[in-house]
Amino acid sequence: ELVDDALILHGGSISLDDWVSYRELTQGKRFSKVVLVNQSGGRIETALGIAEDLVQRGVTTILAGYCLSACTYLFLAGERRQFAANRPLNRAYLGFHGVY
Repeated sequence: ELVDDALILHGGSISLDDWVSYRELTQGKRFSKVVLVNQSGGRIETALGIAEDLVQRGVTTILAGYCLSACTYLFLAGERRQFAANRPLNRAYLGFHGVY
């Protein structure tokens, strides 16, 4: 969802259909922040497509909760990356793993 100057991506797993949903939601719209809230990963193809768009936009990515697997590509796409100030650091984490 888009709220003011932020795109908020939350919950669940990234699916192939999310690329279409992302494009419909963001096409022609401006935002400078992407807040990632408890993303468990999902389809790498979709995550890489969204990440490429985020790099082109030069956004700041903010982690609020956890970001695992494919979600980490979204976090790394940020020109600036940070953890949300309203979350304790022991409750915010990134989960990387190798791709096979």
